[in-house]
Amino acid sequence: MHAHHGANFREFTLHRGIMVAMSWILLALGALGALISLHALRPARWPAFAILPSWGASWLVAELPLHHIVVQALAAIAMVGLGALREWPGPLGLGLLALGWLGLVIQVGLARQVPRLVDAALTQGFGEAGPTARPGGTPAGFLAKASALPLRSRGVERLKSIPYAEVGGRSLKLDVWRPREPGTGRPVMLYVHGGGWVIGHKAQQGRVTLDRLARAGWVCFSIDYRLSPRATFPEHLQDVRQAIAWIHGHAAEYGGDPDFVV
Repeated sequence: MHAHHGANFREFTLHRGIMVAMSWILLALGALGALISLHALRPARWPAFAILPSWGASWLVAELPLHHIVVQALAAIAMVGLGALREWPGPLGLGLLALGWLGLVIQVGLARQVPRLVDAALTQGFGEAGPTARPGGTPAGFLAKASALPLRSRGVERLKSIPYAEVGGRSLKLDVWRPREPGTGRPVMLYVHGGGWVIGHKAQQGRVTLDRLARAGWVCFSIDYRLSPRATFPEHLQDVRQAIAWIHGHAAEYGGDPDFVV
């Protein structure tokens, strides 16, 4: 009898401990979710030393708000199933999660305004007959939209690491993104990755833009260049100028129009 009651007590204690732990974990998840959502909407601008870590903390949240909602929701469902709502921290954590999700939905709404804002800027600069922020081509499928990593479209090919200049014994290289379907005289874009001339790589940035433009019939060249502190200004710009000169001389080989380079 005593052994039976002892086993029941241990089981009850273990179950209660799991519920308490889950409720506090849900509270921590809710607080973190609300904080990163608010920070993505209002990243730190001051002091100066906080700008870079602030950008890093908000980057993936701002880029993948719906992904964060799905992951957080799955985690919350698992914790609720383990009894997280039976202790007071659980409902509070769930409320904070909902608050964070509201901020992430606002983030989605802001992102959906970008094409309209870019179109307005292009119209102001070039007139009604100017370029548009919505290039044509086959729309990206669900898998491409749902993936956290950019996927190359079937109709696009990427030619990797083609040398365009030799500087100080180092070979500078570029990638070519173009339609698989043969063609000539296509518009050309040179893509210079971001990073303040200090960080970054041609394989890491602009992949969605390059893929979409290639789907729309462009030939795109994404370049690497020398980075600081090893390189000093204006060596970065000199590399870009060499890339432009190379593209003017070789764009036609890849189906591009050397007289139309942006």
